[in-house]
Amino acid sequence: MAIALGLGVIGVYAESVSAAQSLPTSIVSDDKLGKASDLLSGAIKLEAEGKLDEAICLHTNALKINVDCLPCLLGRGRLYLKKMKYVEAETDFRRIAQVMPDFGEEQGYLARALILQGKSQEAMEPAAKAHKLDEESLNWTIDLGHVYLLTGANNEAESYYLRAIKRMVSKAEYNAMREDLNLFVQNGWQVEKSKRAIDWIEKLYSQRDELKRADELHLRVAKLFLKGQYAQAIPLAEQCLEIRAKLLGPNHPTDSSRADLANLYYALRKQRSLEIPLFAQYRKLLSEEKFRQAIPLAINTLEISKEKFGSEDDFTSIV
Repeated sequence: MAIALGLGVIGVYAESVSAAQSLPTSIVSDDKLGKASDLLSGAIKLEAEGKLDEAICLHTNALKINVDCLPCLLGRGRLYLKKMKYVEAETDFRRIAQVMPDFGEEQGYLARALILQGKSQEAMEPAAKAHKLDEESLNWTIDLGHVYLLTGANNEAESYYLRAIKRMVSKAEYNAMREDLNLFVQNGWQVEKSKRAIDWIEKLYSQRDELKRADELHLRVAKLFLKGQYAQAIPLAEQCLEIRAKLLGPNHPTDSSRADLANLYYALRKQRSLEIPLFAQYRKLLSEEKFRQAIPLAINTLEISKEKFGSEDDFTSIV
């Protein structure tokens, strides 16, 4: 049975290899450092050729020379993930964490190793840390979503899955994410939630153009709001709400469209109220603390506002 290792974990590790080479190593003699470096280079070459067992051996030999060779630990840990040796991978990534707790690659891979062992609670901290250190990483975004799903936090999971789908540039990325969820079902981990997540991401991925259109509308609404052009923004906000409700479901926790529309109606009502002359007089009396004189004006202003722009009940039914 093929087990999905997630985006970037299956396939070429160019970014991780580069990161591994930039990691510090402990202080050893020049001769030993040279030997360890040669073994590391050989391991990277073997990995590129698909010779994973041989590459692991070279990493291990390098670690015998320099027990704290962090690039070797990272390289071997990644290879253990590929070989589905998750306990060994976890051990290597934890060793790196002891030395470099703020290295995002290690935190992300540690979370991955824990997820694939069913240790979702333990995976939360490194997954969140990896994402915080690199919020643009598709890998860490998806894996943080997985951790939330496996710990029963479905709304949070969907929030990160949605972000990931918007960033995907290839079908292979989507397929790897789907394989992860299939694995969770096969392993009996949050089976019903995982099945629903599969259906949900399939629907969203197939309609990414609509998601993009909703985001573009949202951006236009935000710009118009900042300019005070509320009346022009409302039709666009309504379109955005309609699209997202169709894709995500009504009142989905990840969707702020309904709240945005409510804010626009409120801002427009307030803006138009300022156009009533009595309202200006009312505000002036309030500023002068002439409350008795202000009360009749307040009542008249409200009546005129309702007559021009609809009743308070009409407004609350909108928001």
